Amino acid sequence: MASYPYITHLAREAWLSDGPLSEMLDVYIEGLEARRYKPRTIIAYLRCLAHFSHWMQGRRLRIASIDHALIEHFIAHHLPSCTCPPPCRSVVSETRAALHHLLKLLPHDISREGVIATPIDIELKRFGDHLRDACGLSPQTIFYRMRHVRAFLAGRFGTDQPKISELGAKDIDDFLERLADRWKPASCKVVCTNLRSYFRYRAMLGDDTRVLCAILPPIANWPRRHPPHVLSDGQLEQSLPLPAQAGKALIHYLQEGRPQTTNRAMFVRHRAPFGVPLSVAAIRNAMNRAFVRCGLADQFCNTHILRRTAATRLQKAGVSVKAIADVLRHRDLNTARVYARVDLEHLRAVAQPWPGGES
Repeated sequence: MASYPYITHLAREAWLSDGPLSEMLDVYIEGLEARRYKPRTIIAYLRCLAHFSHWMQGRRLRIASIDHALIEHFIAHHLPSCTCPPPCRSVVSETRAALHHLLKLLPHDISREGVIATPIDIELKRFGDHLRDACGLSPQTIFYRMRHVRAFLAGRFGTDQPKISELGAKDIDDFLERLADRWKPASCKVVCTNLRSYFRYRAMLGDDTRVLCAILPPIANWPRRHPPHVLSDGQLEQSLPLPAQAGKALIHYLQEGRPQTTNRAMFVRHRAPFGVPLSVAAIRNAMNRAFVRCGLADQFCNTHILRRTAATRLQKAGVSVKAIADVLRHRDLNTARVYARVDLEHLRAVAQPWPGGES
């Protein structure tokens, strides 16, 4: 039994060996070992798993009940007010990482034995399949799109079968009004987009959703009211290495610093899980550390500043907006038109005189 050497180090070994997660232990540990997690990290994750297993057993939950919502409920509601017998692991970040690794090992089938699927669950499963198979959306986009639609349908129908013909303007207005108190306009605009996607899906199935689509309001949001914030020439020289230095650094990294892995991505993790491409968060954190070293952390953050800086420099060099959009891989040309605002000399040439001023 692969789990034996690890669980003997646990004070709450029985919570795992006698709990609802006992049959998953070997697969769970083998998955961590395959990704080259260190033994002390595996033991820490098992302590979090033991806590979760004990909580599940107290509520008579089985493995089939585990999903993303159950894990987040455990983290958000149980950990802050936990009264389980000590010692038990309650570190939020560590618990989330341990349980999300468990979630990856489970079959994501809504019809699993022991799970009673509600009508909304079944509806969202079909909608998610459509988004994945017909629309080709990424899992992350599908997750958020289904989450917003679930909130809307559950708020209107509860656990009953959702009926599109019963939806009206008041349902949409009430839902968006509740969001407006907590969410920014840009987020509410995303919710409207997700609801519109669902209504179009229902239209494909024969429902008349033209009125519902028309009811969704155009939410005012002006993200481009100011010119883009970019690095100056001096800041750019201070933040980024010269091309020759970058090339030498890449060669040195590939020859001396990159971990041995079969993954073909250039930049991979140097800590467990090994063999995984560097995530967006890791790249963002590296850029933020560079801003700290350069004394620019109070002005800039994250990586998008590099795109804006590159686009602005291209525009000043006379490159067309269309070419800038192509370089940045913008699908909509209007997205790149914001960079026309930094071309002050050409804007002065087309500006109209102020009323009552000299022409």
